[in-house]
Amino acid sequence: MKKVLSSILVLVIFSFFPQLSYAEKFRLKVGYLAVAGQLPLVVSNERDNSSFQKVNVVLKKYKSWTSLEAALTVGAVDAGVMTAPIVFSMAEKGVPVKVIGMTHRGGSTFVIRGVDSIADLRNRLIGVLDPDNTENLVLHEFFKKYNLRLGMDVRTIGITFGLALYDIEHEKVDGLFLPEPVGQMILDKKVGNVLDEAKDLMKNRVSSLLLVRESVLNSSSAAVQEWVDSVEESCAFIEKDIKDTGGKQCSIIQEKYFGYDRDLFEHVLMNHQGSLSFDNLRPSYQELKVLLNTAEEIQLITSSVDLKSLVDLRFKK
Repeated sequence: MKKVLSSILVLVIFSFFPQLSYAEKFRLKVGYLAVAGQLPLVVSNERDNSSFQKVNVVLKKYKSWTSLEAALTVGAVDAGVMTAPIVFSMAEKGVPVKVIGMTHRGGSTFVIRGVDSIADLRNRLIGVLDPDNTENLVLHEFFKKYNLRLGMDVRTIGITFGLALYDIEHEKVDGLFLPEPVGQMILDKKVGNVLDEAKDLMKNRVSSLLLVRESVLNSSSAAVQEWVDSVEESCAFIEKDIKDTGGKQCSIIQEKYFGYDRDLFEHVLMNHQGSLSFDNLRPSYQELKVLLNTAEEIQLITSSVDLKSLVDLRFKK
C-alpha cells in the first residue's frame, strides 16, 4: 500500500511540476541558421523533442555564420551546423569541437544577372554569405576552368540574407551564391538566372558540417546519440515527404522556425534547388581533405589542421 501511495505521489508531483521531469535530461543548446540545409534540425525538434528520454534540445536562431561561430566558440550553444571552411578555421584556432556528421549535401545556387556566359563574369562582383564559406571554395575551383581567378578577375563580397534580394535587384552585385531559399527567391522574381555550366555546382558536395562541442560529447554522449538519431531520421522523413507530398509537411514545419513562405519552400524542396539533398550524409576523409586543401590554397587556413582528430563519426548509424 505504501508503495502504491508513493507512486501516486510521484505522479501528482510531476503533473503539477512538469519541469522536474527534465531533471535527468541533458539540456542541449543547438544553434541554427534559417537555411534549407538545416531543415533536419527543426524537423527533429518539431517531431521528437517532447518525447526524448535523455536530451532536451533548445534551438537558438542566428543570422550569420559569424554569429553562430562565435556562439559555438564561447559555449553559448553546444552544437550547430557550420560551413566547412569555418569549421577548419575553428579547429586551427583550437576551438574544442568535433565534426559528427552532416544534415545535407549541396543546397546553394549560383544565380547571376546581365551575363550570358561564365567568361562574362570577369570584373564582376558576387555576393556570398561569408567570404570564409564553402561557396567561395567551390567558385575558386570552378573559375579555374575558365581562366578566371577568384579575388582578382572575379570578386566576392559578404552580404546578409536580408539584403540579398535587394542587392541583386538594385545591381549592387552581379550575382549571388547563397544557401537556399535565396536562389529560389531570385528565380521566382526573375531578377537572375542559372547558367547551364553552373547548375550542378553543388551536386553531391559536402557544404556544411554538424558540430558538437567536445566537452558535451565526453559528458553526455547518450544524450547526443539520441539527438543525432532523431536528426538522421528527420533527414529520411524529409526525403519521403518530398517524394510523397512535394515537401508540404516540411514546408509547414519550417514556417515556425525559418519563417519562409510555404509555397517558396515547397519549390526549393521539390526542385532540389542547389542540388539540395538529405541523404548520403557521412562525409568521407577524402571529401574533407579536398575542401581543406582548397581552403589552404586560398589562405583561408594558414596552419595545419588534423582531420582525423577533428572528425568523430561514432554517432552515425
